[in-house]
Amino acid sequence: PTEEEWEKAARGPDGNECPWGNGFSPDRLNFQGSRAVAGVEPVGSYRAGASPYGCMDMAGNAYEWTADWYEPYPGNPIVEATYGQVYRVLRGGSYQSKPYETRAARRFYDKPANSRPDYGFRCVQDVRR
Repeated sequence: PTEEEWEKAARGPDGNECPWGNGFSPDRLNFQGSRAVAGVEPVGSYRAGASPYGCMDMAGNAYEWTADWYEPYPGNPIVEATYGQVYRVLRGGSYQSKPYETRAARRFYDKPANSRPDYGFRCVQDVRR
């Protein structure tokens, strides 16, 4: 998905801070400090953490690659050396993330050729009208 598509799927129509609402709930995701998990868990292990659209694991478990380059949001006047077509955006946090890093609005980035045990991706399909 694009970064915008990913964020919409995670935050829902109301723009929630987390997929399930606006408060952190440690029992709804796999993150650093939850259930002493030392890795990625099977998709759907945290059913209570589903987004309003029914998307699972949008917070924690594994960072997810998006199709977008790491660029500033429209209207952002801040210039960073990391912006441009070097890094791709990752979203969602992972089992190694602290709670604030799993918020649906939080952005991460890395070079597309890099891999880590806590990186993953989500397959999507355009909706036909």
